[in-house]
Amino acid sequence: MDRAGILFVALSALGFATLGIFGKIAFSLGWSSSDLLSWRMLLAAVVVWGWLWWRGGCRFDVSEARVPFLLGALGYATQTTLYFAALERLPVGVLVLLMYVYPVFVVLLAWLLERERPTPAALLAMGVALLGIALTTNLSGRVGLPGVLLAMASAAVYATYLLVSARVSRVTEPVTTSGYVFIGATLSFTALALMDGQFKIPSSLPDWGLVLGISTIATVFPVILIFVGLRRIRATQASIVSMLEPLFTIGMGVLILGEHLNVAQLLGGSLILLSVVILQRR
Repeated sequence: MDRAGILFVALSALGFATLGIFGKIAFSLGWSSSDLLSWRMLLAAVVVWGWLWWRGGCRFDVSEARVPFLLGALGYATQTTLYFAALERLPVGVLVLLMYVYPVFVVLLAWLLERERPTPAALLAMGVALLGIALTTNLSGRVGLPGVLLAMASAAVYATYLLVSARVSRVTEPVTTSGYVFIGATLSFTALALMDGQFKIPSSLPDWGLVLGISTIATVFPVILIFVGLRRIRATQASIVSMLEPLFTIGMGVLILGEHLNVAQLLGGSLILLSVVILQRR
């Protein structure tokens, strides 16, 4: 097991864990999901291509860009749109729990498409992690069916995106790949925002802080890190390590939103960490 690959994917999970926090803040400030996601991808693309230009590696290869561009325009855009639609209908904890059905989809797709049979250790780690997530997110109360279906659809699309990304990451440099993905996603989200007819421009310091934070902390860094990690470990392994995201989300809820962990949530977090240990000892 490549421990560096695990670390990259874990750091990616930490970045992605901030997405729901930023989303809830955005809704409270009057942002629509299409406006927010358009600015998120646009600024992310600017950051990545600016970095490439500064490093002297800014080149656009049409043949190289085709698959990552479509991955962003169709895969990433669809998955994130579904995620934010679910976020408007569900509490963050419930959404995180439902989203983390995606490793099951990853294993099934890898089995069906790549004939990669899940090992007993992988199945054990997945089962332990799913139990940990159920405890950590502390699912309670009534959950609306539309939100549940949107979350499940987002999970299924993300599983497909992860498998395709694994293939792309083997032949294309991660930062450049991310740049192509962001361009494709930017065009999709901007088109959706313009179709809504109410494209929002940041007009205050909180607005700019929001769009800058969600485009870098919750987007650029985790997307690049997941590509780097996928060059070292398999998609099925990455999907299990990424299950650290709910634990990070709960932790930020405590630190940022003043939420409190109960005994069940602490036990759940311990089980999630245990699943990563099981995976490392495969």
